[in-house]
Amino acid sequence: MNWRNQIDPAIKDHVEGRIKQSAENKEAILSAKNPKEAQLWTTIGYLSREITEANLKLKYMEKVLADTLKAKKKKTRSKKEQKEIDNIVKTLSRL
Repeated sequence: MNWRNQIDPAIKDHVEGRIKQSAENKEAILSAKNPKEAQLWTTIGYLSREITEANLKLKYMEKVLADTLKAKKKKTRSKKEQKEIDNIVKTLSRL
């Protein structure tokens, strides 16, 4: 039985997608001394790139949110609300 048929259905689409994605580098993978290892490293490279891009987007969104909250703080008169905004901004800066 093919191992790909026994994968948990919750991740099967992800695994198949990664296999197809790494196949885009088929020529390089097949030229490697150990093609299986090369395919894994290629997939790790794609995952690393996606994580880096997601982190950059998240940091940008955190900055936009913090800037928006700071602008809101300047407009509000309530000390309680200002303190809540400060706490949120501090939490965002620690992330």
